[in-house]
Amino acid sequence: MNHSSLLEIFLNKLRSIIFDLDDTLYPEEEFVQSGFRTVAKWANQTLSIPRDEGLQLLLDFYHIGVRGDTFNQWLAHYGYNDLSLVRSAIELYRNHVPELHLFPEVPDLISALRAKYLLGIVSDGALKTQQNKIEVLGLKNIFHAIVLSDEWGREFWKPNTKPFVVALEKLGVNPEDAIYVGDNPLKDFLGGRRLGIKTVWVRRGHGEYAKQEPPTPEYASDYCIRSLTELRDIIQIYT
Repeated sequence: MNHSSLLEIFLNKLRSIIFDLDDTLYPEEEFVQSGFRTVAKWANQTLSIPRDEGLQLLLDFYHIGVRGDTFNQWLAHYGYNDLSLVRSAIELYRNHVPELHLFPEVPDLISALRAKYLLGIVSDGALKTQQNKIEVLGLKNIFHAIVLSDEWGREFWKPNTKPFVVALEKLGVNPEDAIYVGDNPLKDFLGGRRLGIKTVWVRRGHGEYAKQEPPTPEYASDYCIRSLTELRDIIQIYT
C-alpha cells in the first residue's frame, strides 16, 4: 500500500470520512450470534427445541458457510418445514435488539477523526436491523450523516450510487473530498469510485470477506489496510 500517496490525499483535500458499518466498525459475527440466541430462545419456548443445542447448530451452520436459508435448514433438521415458522425466525433475527460492541480501536479513532473531519456512515441491510445496530452501538449522535440504503428499498443497496450521493449531500462535501472505508469488495467500493470517492478496504484476516477478491478491477478499492489502526497511522492524527 502506498501510504505516502494516501497521506497526501488526506492532507490536501480530505474533508470527510464515510464508513461502512458491518464488519467495518463492529464485528458482524456479534450480531449473528445475538440473533441466533434470540431465535434459539424462541424455538425453545414455542417448539421445544433445546436452546443450547439449537444455538450450537445455528453457529455450526454459520461457520461452515451456510447463508440465505439458514433457518430453513435449521428448522428442517428438527422436522419443521412450515414456511411461516421460517418467516417468524427471520423476523425475530432481523428485529431483535442486538448485543454489539465496536472494534477496540474504533472509539478513540472516531473521537480523533471527528475533531478534524465530517464523519458519515453508509450501510446496507434491513432498515430496522441497521437502525437497531446504530442505536445499540451509540453512533447516532457521533456521526454527522447516517445513510441506510434500505430506506429506498433493496435495489438501492450498494453498489448503487444513491446512498453515497445522499451521504455527500448531507455532509456538504464533494466526492473528491471524501473517502469511503468498507470491508466487502463485492459491493462497497464500486458505487463510490464511480462518483470519484477514494475507497479503502479494511481487509481484516478474520473478516467475512477477507478471502474474497474483487470480481473486476472496477470493484477494487483504491487502497487496502489490515486494520483501522492503519488508517489512524496513515493520517497521523495523534502526531
